[in-house]
Amino acid sequence: MYLLRFNQTLFKIYKRVGGVWTEIGSQSSVFPRGNTNYYPYIGDRVGLKVVGNQIMGTINGNVVLTVTDNDISAAGRAGVGIGYVNISTDDSGTGVCFDDFNVESINSNYTLSYFAGLNGTLSGETNQSVPSGEDGSSVTAIPNKGYHFVNWSDSSTDNPRIDTNVTANISVTANFSANTYQVAFNGNGADSGSMDNQNFTYNTAQNLTANQYTRTGYTFSGWNTASDGSGTSYDDEENVSNLTATNGAIVTLYAQWADAQNPVISNISVSPSSSQATI
Repeated sequence: MYLLRFNQTLFKIYKRVGGVWTEIGSQSSVFPRGNTNYYPYIGDRVGLKVVGNQIMGTINGNVVLTVTDNDISAAGRAGVGIGYVNISTDDSGTGVCFDDFNVESINSNYTLSYFAGLNGTLSGETNQSVPSGEDGSSVTAIPNKGYHFVNWSDSSTDNPRIDTNVTANISVTANFSANTYQVAFNGNGADSGSMDNQNFTYNTAQNLTANQYTRTGYTFSGWNTASDGSGTSYDDEENVSNLTATNGAIVTLYAQWADAQNPVISNISVSPSSSQATI
């Protein structure tokens, strides 16, 4: 928002900052009758242009408000205080200039603010100042391990996100959620029993489902991520978490069996003074 405030010898330019009109500069000037003059300010961004008896508020050379000598005579030229001219999006010349108007400039800069919610970060420029009607730059939401991007707080699911044709301030937060996966139980030679897949959420521990498989002549000795027992082993009903970080993955655990009729002999000792062996 910009506001031009002027009389016969001086005009001041204000910008709306945090809900308060803040003076950002001034320039001495005389508004001649019957002449054409242009009074630039901050690189011709905001200024006054006088053509005949018309006074025009301009932004970047574009006329955004036109008033006449008669419109400002009571407040400005008669010396009875300060006239107010609003730089508005209306170029019809119908705006009155005796009051303080609060209308957004057609070339205001807007602020784009991006934030990361829990369990994620952002890459890209998270605080941007973008002229009205132009595009912001790309911002990407990056989930932590075991999590995935869900959406932005304005329901957009674009990732990376680029806000285009910006006409208002934007402040959004990226939302992330924990991945989910399943554990499948393979009987690995069992001759009876069945087990449903078990649902897990990343970073949430729970006990494995109790074994339901049986195998004639064998006893169940636990689970393993490899059918031959060469992977990671787990006990029956062990409390586990984070068996995978991949969303939607299925982790298979294979039943491990010990021969009940031919147990594995691990220690044999023979006494030198006896013909008996101890197992």
